[in-house]
Amino acid sequence: MSELLFVLFLSSLPLAAFMACLAGRSGLLRKLVPGFLLGALLLGLAIAGNSFLTGKTLIVDWSGHFPFAFGFVLDRLSAFFLLIVSAVAVPVALFSISYSGHYASAKWKWYWCLLPLFILSMVVVVAASTVFAFMLGWELMTLLSAGLILIEGDGEDRRRSLFIYLAIHLSSHDACRRGRSFGIVSDIRSPSPDIDL
Repeated sequence: MSELLFVLFLSSLPLAAFMACLAGRSGLLRKLVPGFLLGALLLGLAIAGNSFLTGKTLIVDWSGHFPFAFGFVLDRLSAFFLLIVSAVAVPVALFSISYSGHYASAKWKWYWCLLPLFILSMVVVVAASTVFAFMLGWELMTLLSAGLILIEGDGEDRRRSLFIYLAIHLSSHDACRRGRSFGIVSDIRSPSPDIDL
């Protein structure tokens, strides 16, 4: 049952982004998207808190559906970080309701499409049980945060700073790839060791 709730949490974040893409200028969806995202984040908080306090490990393995290893593990350590991600994302979503109010319709849609996907990418990074899932989350996190930065404008200074940010990301990606090729980073298929926090 807990694994099903975890999958529901993972799928509710892209659903919030999809709802934002469908929202009109002052339509009902525009009012529902922030509430739906907050509900999803509260579900994430509950799942992470339960897994952290009980020590129950949740394993979601979709490797049989892909030609590569792809899955998530929510053990005590990743639940701790999911607690942090969800706990920080709740006030961000609350603040974003008034913050995004000054945006024109198109920018509002982009903001509320990218924000849940950005949160999802952070969740994927902390709950990934395979290198592919981790790298997918890492890449998405970088690209989505760059998109959120560009919503505010694309002046010369902003583009230069974004270029530096993406160059640093590329170098960290290269370091991870080299670590993988030298066997430093392996394909993790089992939960991390139980760590008493």
